[in-house]
Amino acid sequence: LERAANGRDAESDDATHDDAVRLMTVHQSKGLQFPVVVAADLGAGARHGAGTVVFDREPGAGLAVLAARVDGDRIKCARHEHVEAVAKARDVAEARRNFYVQVTRARDHLVLSGVAQGRMKEVLEVANAHGALFEFADATNLAAPAPVSRALASAPAQVEDPVALVKRVVPLGPRPRSLHVSVTELEDHAVCPRRFRGHHVLRLPEVPTQFQEPDPASDLLDPADPRRRGTRIHALLEHVDYGALVADPVSALEAAARAARLELDDDARTRIVGLARTEFAKMLGGAATEREVPFSVRVPKDGVNVFVRGQIDLLVVGDEGVDIVDFKVTAPAKDGDISKYRFQLSAYARAVRVASPNLRVRAGIWFVHTEPSEPVFLDLDDADAFDVAASSLVRQATTGEVEGRDRAFCRAIACGYEWLCHGTMVPPGRNP
Repeated sequence: LERAANGRDAESDDATHDDAVRLMTVHQSKGLQFPVVVAADLGAGARHGAGTVVFDREPGAGLAVLAARVDGDRIKCARHEHVEAVAKARDVAEARRNFYVQVTRARDHLVLSGVAQGRMKEVLEVANAHGALFEFADATNLAAPAPVSRALASAPAQVEDPVALVKRVVPLGPRPRSLHVSVTELEDHAVCPRRFRGHHVLRLPEVPTQFQEPDPASDLLDPADPRRRGTRIHALLEHVDYGALVADPVSALEAAARAARLELDDDARTRIVGLARTEFAKMLGGAATEREVPFSVRVPKDGVNVFVRGQIDLLVVGDEGVDIVDFKVTAPAKDGDISKYRFQLSAYARAVRVASPNLRVRAGIWFVHTEPSEPVFLDLDDADAFDVAASSLVRQATTGEVEGRDRAFCRAIACGYEWLCHGTMVPPGRNP
């Protein structure tokens, strides 16, 4: 019954890409449009045959069971026939709606495929009446493709500069007008374009290249899930009153927990109460702040608009400028270095500078750890890797070229796509 009631495809709100071929159900295509659409298998019959048990959630339908006699014949009762009729009528109406969605997704060219029965028969009747609008292709008369062995035998033994040849023979798709990525996705592209393509575009699985013993000082050994802990602490910091936190940390934190509808645990209490002892927290009590600020910043590159989206944990607006603060629940580096967060902070700073070009902007990390510390801010006046990554992303989307890294780099970052770039896996400790 659960399968019958819930066996509907979910609609998709995924953005489309101009240079991709997508396979999807009719439900998933709702609200989307493509230059070319192929509607396949239109001649397939509707699947509304009755089973032993029929169920429909529509009012007046319900549940019915088909009785069986000893001689094997089945006996339909009036209830069974009624439920079956309701389900069939709904399926027919749903099929009509789906067909409408299916044939209205194409912007330039629509291909209708199927045998001459059912829905396809209706299509052919309309096509014959309005022949000028249709172009017919009889699949039975199409030439079969040459066998692969014959095609290879007739090809030259050697090809000079095969990459250039492929570029001449295989045209690129239409140039994208815009690209949409998150800050994390763009940073992944900056680290390695091939890793970005494998994970975020092709959705291929990662295969760990090596297994290391966790650092005894790492938060990964905490019995609580680090991601859940981070989400919980971020929610509390979104609702906490910093002025009250400095004056009465326990009461302020309990009020934040009620506002966030969360239960306090000792770990969150220790970490956030520790912030109340910092000078920065004392300053926040009288400052204008904004929490969990979403943004989307446009970065035009080579005729393509790159839209980068993200969310800033804390904005502190003062007379001298704006402070961007990102919370981390991990332990800070022993030397206080936060350069590994430069890309993320640069993206946040870019978004704020676009909105407030005349204000001084600085961005930093505030570690919400068991040992409280002041935020650490970065000087972001140097060359911005954010722009470099956006240019590289556009180049990949427009030329099809995907830059990779050498195997040593893959091993250094424990990339799970070593198999994709280098073909074979090399166990740790062996030379590639």
